[in-house]
Amino acid sequence: MAIEVEGLEPRARVTRRRTGMFRALSHRNFRLFWTGAFLSNVGTWMQAVAQGWLMLQLTNSAFWLGLDAFMATFPGFFLTLLGGVFADLVDRRRLLIYTQVVAGLAALGLATFVWTGAVNRWIVLGFSFVTGCCMALASPSYLAMTFDLVGREDLANAIALNSSQFQLSRVVGPALAGFGFRFFGLAGCFYVNGLSFIAVVVSLSMVRLEPRVLAGGALSGGVTPGGVVPG
Repeated sequence: MAIEVEGLEPRARVTRRRTGMFRALSHRNFRLFWTGAFLSNVGTWMQAVAQGWLMLQLTNSAFWLGLDAFMATFPGFFLTLLGGVFADLVDRRRLLIYTQVVAGLAALGLATFVWTGAVNRWIVLGFSFVTGCCMALASPSYLAMTFDLVGREDLANAIALNSSQFQLSRVVGPALAGFGFRFFGLAGCFYVNGLSFIAVVVSLSMVRLEPRVLAGGALSGGVTPGGVVPG
């Protein structure tokens, strides 16, 4: 965050900004991206708590509970590498928007099954797999977008802020899930998560990246392949 201090020379003001704890948020695009991701992650953690409780109610089995978690993470073993290839070949912002839309529809679909009482263990596993595929494909583009939004100078700070919002959402989401159980029921938590994806889709739609020349000489509204991807 830029801080104007009276009496400081311009060079000192720039230095103050570059060393600020929240300096990456001075970038409009990153603020939009950060806010949308935080709201979406809060919804995701709400669903994580609700889905574990749902599977336990359906099966009363630790095995099925673990299998559900496996179905959500297993796609990462083979789709994350593919997502990295896509992140270099296509517009990363569009890839993120498409995957988030599908993940949001999956959450709303599961919510509807829960609300109507038609849900069973296989439906839960199926939606977990679909969501896991979306997250695996989106993950490399999500990381690479950080560089696209803030550049090299503020990259380290942006990575730290992204990590902070993820950890904060892990605290806020489960806490809100507890209130959701009481006032909206299990289906309500899934609906909230589905709607939370609107935040990240809208924020990504509002991001404006400058066209860059790709390796082949074509213009793109996205980013340059081979950019720095934070680890």
